[in-house]
Amino acid sequence: MAVGRQTLVVLVGDDADVVEPLAVALRQKDFDVYTAMSCREALKTAMVYGCDLLVSDLDLADGDGCDLLRAVFALRQVPAVAVTGRTDSETHQRARSAGFASVLTKPLTVDAVAEAIRCAFKERPVPESPAPHDSGGGQVGSG
Repeated sequence: MAVGRQTLVVLVGDDADVVEPLAVALRQKDFDVYTAMSCREALKTAMVYGCDLLVSDLDLADGDGCDLLRAVFALRQVPAVAVTGRTDSETHQRARSAGFASVLTKPLTVDAVAEAIRCAFKERPVPESPAPHDSGGGQVGSG
């Protein structure tokens, strides 16, 4: 899959002051971006509009980015990029084990996020444990 205007990115974070400017910048780099401010909203967005790639903060008000990725995997296996303010190796390893292709530490640059998206499509990781199956440029963010 070519990465760009045809690529639907679901961008999830609970800080609009970070999410919205990042979404605008990614759109300027020719990504189609839907934003979500919670796990619940992100999952609904993925179900209604689809999702080619997930970019998610790990710490969300209504849940955990790793759990969100598992729920999205139940719909469709997609590449994913994690974002976190945490620098400890345990957090990064947990995210990689859940299936995130990369883990970016805040503050972010738009170029780093765009490059992580491109690289995630090349890697397409498989989570270490099976996901549950459902039967039916500038810096942004510092915390």
